[in-house]
Amino acid sequence: MRKCEAFIVVVLLISLSIIACVRNTQVEKPVMNASILPGSDLHSESQNIVIDGDFRDWTRNDCKALGGAYDAYQLNDGFDNSRDLIAFYYREGADAIYLRVDFLDLAYGAEVGNLDVYFLLNFTSNSTQEWLPDYTECRTNTPWSVAICIYDTNNYAVYTANWSTAFNRSVEAVAFHSQWDSVEIRVNKNVLYACGWSDGAPIKFQVFTTKDGTDGGAGEIPGKPDLTDSIPVCFPWDTGFLNGSISSENATGTAKVSFLHHGNQFIKNIADFVRDANGNGFWNVPAIHEKWNLPVNLHVSGTMAEAAQWFRPDFNDYLRTLAQKGIVRMIGGYYTEYIPQYVPSEVNAWSLNYSRAYNLQYYNNCIPVAWIPERVYWRGFDAQIKNAGYDAVIVDTEDGFRWYAEPAYTKETKIYQTENGLKLLFISNRGNNTFDKYNMQEQIFRLTDDGLSINLREKFVQLAMDSDQEQYYLYMDDWEKICGNIPDWGGPEVIHAYDCDIGWIANHQWIECLALDDILARNWEPAGTLNIGDCTYFWLSRNMGTLGRSDVAPHDNYNLYDAWYYDPLHECATNSYFEYVPQDTSTKLGDWRNNNTLIGRTWELIKNIPQESAVFELAYKTFSNMLYETAWRDLPGGVSKDISYWQKEQAAHIRTAAIYHHASQWLENKWNGTRAVDVDLDGQEEYVLANEYVFCVFERRGGKLIFAVNNEGIQLAGNQPTGYLDERDAYTDIISATTTNTHYYPGAKYLEGSKTYAFEDLGSENAYYDISMDNSSIVCTYGALSKRFMLKHNTLNVTYTCKAGVRIAFSPDLKNLLRNGTTNLLEITNASENSYGWSNGNTSMKIVLNNSIITGAGSAAHVKYVETAGENFTISLVFGMQAVHEDLPPQLINPIPSTYSLNEDTKRDTLIDLRKYFEDESNLSFGVVPGENGTRVNAYIHEFYLGVDATVTKDWYGNVSLRVWAKDEKNQTTYSNWFIVSVLPVNDAPVVEVRTNLSGKLSGRVWIEGTAEDVDGVVVLVQYRIDSNEYVNCTGTANWSALVDLTGLSPGKHTLTIRAFDDMNASTEKKIFIEVERTWQTETIAIGYFAGMISILVVWELVLRARRSSPLRSRERREKK
Repeated sequence: MRKCEAFIVVVLLISLSIIACVRNTQVEKPVMNASILPGSDLHSESQNIVIDGDFRDWTRNDCKALGGAYDAYQLNDGFDNSRDLIAFYYREGADAIYLRVDFLDLAYGAEVGNLDVYFLLNFTSNSTQEWLPDYTECRTNTPWSVAICIYDTNNYAVYTANWSTAFNRSVEAVAFHSQWDSVEIRVNKNVLYACGWSDGAPIKFQVFTTKDGTDGGAGEIPGKPDLTDSIPVCFPWDTGFLNGSISSENATGTAKVSFLHHGNQFIKNIADFVRDANGNGFWNVPAIHEKWNLPVNLHVSGTMAEAAQWFRPDFNDYLRTLAQKGIVRMIGGYYTEYIPQYVPSEVNAWSLNYSRAYNLQYYNNCIPVAWIPERVYWRGFDAQIKNAGYDAVIVDTEDGFRWYAEPAYTKETKIYQTENGLKLLFISNRGNNTFDKYNMQEQIFRLTDDGLSINLREKFVQLAMDSDQEQYYLYMDDWEKICGNIPDWGGPEVIHAYDCDIGWIANHQWIECLALDDILARNWEPAGTLNIGDCTYFWLSRNMGTLGRSDVAPHDNYNLYDAWYYDPLHECATNSYFEYVPQDTSTKLGDWRNNNTLIGRTWELIKNIPQESAVFELAYKTFSNMLYETAWRDLPGGVSKDISYWQKEQAAHIRTAAIYHHASQWLENKWNGTRAVDVDLDGQEEYVLANEYVFCVFERRGGKLIFAVNNEGIQLAGNQPTGYLDERDAYTDIISATTTNTHYYPGAKYLEGSKTYAFEDLGSENAYYDISMDNSSIVCTYGALSKRFMLKHNTLNVTYTCKAGVRIAFSPDLKNLLRNGTTNLLEITNASENSYGWSNGNTSMKIVLNNSIITGAGSAAHVKYVETAGENFTISLVFGMQAVHEDLPPQLINPIPSTYSLNEDTKRDTLIDLRKYFEDESNLSFGVVPGENGTRVNAYIHEFYLGVDATVTKDWYGNVSLRVWAKDEKNQTTYSNWFIVSVLPVNDAPVVEVRTNLSGKLSGRVWIEGTAEDVDGVVVLVQYRIDSNEYVNCTGTANWSALVDLTGLSPGKHTLTIRAFDDMNASTEKKIFIEVERTWQTETIAIGYFAGMISILVVWELVLRARRSSPLRSRERREKK
């Protein structure tokens, strides 16, 4: 019986154990072994790196070694460049170490089957393992303690010296990125601690690659070690040893790269060049550098800067902002893009100094590097450039040394200097054709797998590994090439290419992207002194004819560009620039040294204008701007082609600078009356009407006012320095349409052209009028049209004795308009007086109409114009504010700044107190005019405040252009400047939804799934928890799922919480109440099992008792006795 009882006890204990096991068994969640674990790298420690395929959180100090390009073992399987190592990085973090390598060209998916990466770590005297992992048939002379083997994003191994893989999970995250050609890894420090390493201790590394299958597979290299490349660079295929190591305390050299974009437009409407409706234009280059936070050198010619200030002042503001951030560096040089050797020294000196002035004004930045127009270098410039405050100039590499190679010249990547100490910075465009593999100008557009050209990668690796670290590589080209809206230079694809180039460089810290002033600040010793002659860039010189041939030109040829200007060898198909006679004249263009030519006569007149004269600057600007791209010919072809039509259109009007000579003389000795004088050297008389207040010039073409200055020398009519679109004298550009009286609203007509004048009769703008005059008036007639001009004090009264439509152009203070654009320009209107005009600081112009009405208005380059129509009417053009009625319209006492803002999806009734900006003696009413993005919000007036409702467009943010008007009790209206209200982005938390129906009673393990989205970011993590238990990560983000184990929960109601995080760490929760039912499955099994065992024991006991009590058993016992 005792044996039976013992057996029963044992069975009972086993049964109870089974019950306990059944009740406590949980489903083990699979461990995510992916390249990026959401949230796993969100550390506060600055030394940690997020493993996400964005490599910009690495630094130059993390780069520990470089490897050569094209030195990998060639398996010729299409993935050799993917196994070619060019850089190794290491960083110690708070609880992990970070490893990274760069490849020459990592093909997409190469890591799956064609690339394995190995890191060998030696850090103690106990590092004893000399054989490399995975049967690679190679040993090392630096035995290792830990080997980290990366097979792909989801498979890796960690070996210790005794080949243990107990620490495989130490690899916590891996991210490959084929566009940036790199992989980064995070390894927990525990494996290093286990092998004797301590925090901060140095480590020796060896890094190598193989193809998958080194143990007899595709990665096997017969009879040789299976390594395909290594850092440090060695070639183990003959020795069988991987030699050398990399210290974690090591540092490398860098490739110094700089980008320079040259922007040049004459003064015309460049709005679409800046940024068109498709987002293409000049804007993209600085925006790309801002995106990647890398500096860029920009050269903006003075004419382009002034055109932008008028047509797109936001562009200049943007560049100024980036300059303040250190991203943009402005290159100086000459004010306009003429060829300096054909311009008087006095103009060059002014031009060099004014270039610095406008760069500082617009951008608050001008580094001491000068741009020479068309890179037409001449040693005679040196002293003048240095005197203007520049330390260096940009020179073309190939052409600069194609003819004039000096013994001192060895590398185009070095800084040289002239005899005068002016440093020469050479453009990296060596090579005489577009297929030169290291020509930055060409290779920048030749992407390799949406990354930098592989040829430039090779060049940059060479520079970084060179023992001479005082070298640089300079990209320079026309900015227009990356606008994306210039047909000859490609569409949006060029913007994409440049973005990929800069992005690739930003992700490779062994490349330093530097501004040119940063390079100069390193004070590198010049590699030599060079004595170079006249030169330009190769493509241009090749179109110069015989003078452009290196086998003909002498060493000190200062006359290269003369081929186009003077045509000394008589090769030009048409007249030389010197011999060219513009339309409407009878005199050849010539040069400034010959005073019997247009340029020479003009210079003789303006050179005596005193520098302190109010018209000096405008005279020099007109003279300079009309020499824009001096003598340029159509290309390709050069001497076989005519002078470019747009060059003729400018050159034909250089003579208009002479008008400022006559204005200067009047300012020195004012006179009253009328005179007929050829003020613009066209051989035809112009007609001057003047008094002690105003000096006016009229042309026969159109019978119009082309120029006016007041007695302070402020130009009020005419825009002589701006671009021309026709060779002819005083020719009005064709205007296809005008707007209505809503001219001051967005959508006003901006002329494609530049030239429109005052008192043009619509339909007869370019007709020749008969002119007569007496001592006090000028009369212009053309057919039935007749108009008389008379001056009274500061007012030009014009009487029409006919029916006519008239256009009157305003340029109040042209010098100020060129410098400041529309910054200070304000419309002044007076409905009761029937007047319209503009003020600009202390200067104003307005017309007062009598018996005519305003029919339209618009703008041209630095011109505002209005159109009126009537019959037998009078127009009074008032120069200044004196003639305005004493009851003045409301005054704008301060421009409204673009500093006001509110958050998206909010409303502010009192955003701007308008009483700070307007004043008047009477009560004012206000209104608001929406501009760009004005429909995105609701701008309104609330009492004396401008209110803005940004809830109109949900989740929208950006800049809203607005303008406010103030009206007094006599309905006199004054408009504010256009200003910006910024609607600021506010990070919205993600929205999470559950798709699974969780109603009813639940039990066991439940699969749930749902979605998560974020309107202004990316969902990076979704988690769940039951009640107040720990959160558990779900699988996926946008579409997520999880297996929720309800086993072990008490029956009844519980709370299931789902939460999601976005990339700005904003989170949201969704709570769902679920009901868990009691489940008897495990208990039933256990109890059933237990009851079964008891039943067996009972039956067995009954059998035993029956046998003991049977007669046969009794007889047996008796017999035994």
